[in-house]
Amino acid sequence: MQPDFSAASRCSESLQMIYDAYFATLNIQKSGSNAYMLAPSAGEGGFHRLRTFSGLQICYSDYQYHRRFTNRFQSKESMVEIQFNFSGERHIHISGKDRTLDRGTSALLLMEDIDVRFTLPNQERHQSFSLGVPVSLFNFAVAQAAGREENHFRKLLDVSEFQKIHLSFRSPEQELVKRLIHDVCQPMRSMLLVEGTAYELLDRMIQQLFGHESLPEGLSAADVRKLSLAHGILESRYASPPSLLELAKEIGLNDYKLKLGFKQCYGTTVFGFIRKVRMERAMELLHNGEANVTEAALTVGYRNVSAFSQTFRQTYGVSPSEVKKYY
Repeated sequence: MQPDFSAASRCSESLQMIYDAYFATLNIQKSGSNAYMLAPSAGEGGFHRLRTFSGLQICYSDYQYHRRFTNRFQSKESMVEIQFNFSGERHIHISGKDRTLDRGTSALLLMEDIDVRFTLPNQERHQSFSLGVPVSLFNFAVAQAAGREENHFRKLLDVSEFQKIHLSFRSPEQELVKRLIHDVCQPMRSMLLVEGTAYELLDRMIQQLFGHESLPEGLSAADVRKLSLAHGILESRYASPPSLLELAKEIGLNDYKLKLGFKQCYGTTVFGFIRKVRMERAMELLHNGEANVTEAALTVGYRNVSAFSQTFRQTYGVSPSEVKKYY
């Protein structure tokens, strides 16, 4: 399994173009060799970004917009990104669906020929780290882990333009990300060491999804990927989710393995996860003044406002009507 160096070069340039185009939508100004700050009228903080010799894109973001910020990004190119979201939420509309990149989560994102709209809440600090990976390098890394050479990017993306696969963010990966954040923010750094650390992080995340080590008991790597697909489906369709049997059929697992496997991978049941996503979205709507209690209940999928209010109080310790008072 040898890498195709000509393909790697093309994919590296393609990824560079994607990041350049995305950064052009952010209302930022360059403040150093790899630092970008928000315009003072727009907000506070900014971004640090490095491109390694092999074409990896390393980006650390720490910023806060004064007002609700929406930007639209389009690209015909293909890309892979591993993203760690530490604080703040980003809502994206892509492929006709609304999705949320939740705080405290990490994910593998695959995109191609995309038209995406990002929305960032106002007065909320957003911190994230991302590792952009050229598609050819991604295919090579997955082939090494899975033991078979094929276009893994194409197979995972299937016929859609966007795929999000949940990742676990464990202590070893956390330490690597901390090291990369430190390095990317320093004017003097060893690019060889930075690239080595980035490769180690990439390998760990690829092994998590496609390798055969540290898999939950009774689950194969293919099962874990299918459960991640279920996670994404529930996250995007929380207001009107499929039944357990419908979801099992959609991802290609039996309902028994879906129930047990989801709990093993995500620490909660399918229905517990739906409830969590609904409550977080309702809190956002109420906190930002985008909806009253009845509107928030209906938006997140509740037809009974009393049941919604009871669940909300159990989750946050206050009634929905008291959100502005306590949050």
